Amino acid sequence: MPLRLEVKDLTWWIDHLEANGADASQLREILEESQSPHDPHQEDVEDYIARKLRESTVENGVDLVCPICTNEYPQLVAGVCYNCFRGWSLAARRR
Repeated sequence: MPLRLEVKDLTWWIDHLEANGADASQLREILEESQSPHDPHQEDVEDYIARKLRESTVENGVDLVCPICTNEYPQLVAGVCYNCFRGWSLAARRR
């Protein structure tokens, strides 16, 4: 199920992550992209997610905690788990 966030909520999470020393640059890019002009030739959802993953920082480790869902994962994408990253990416994507 996609996670939908309003701009103010995404901005709050970006500020929260950065205040706690996390890198939220990819989330900031998602926010900026969501506010850019609409592209009528958008890629499909899976291609969009794949592109966002390529553009993001991936952190590998043991018991990394996602600050959104608070579950532990061996890998975080842009500071959050894949599910939360996917939800944020799709919520910020222009249709």
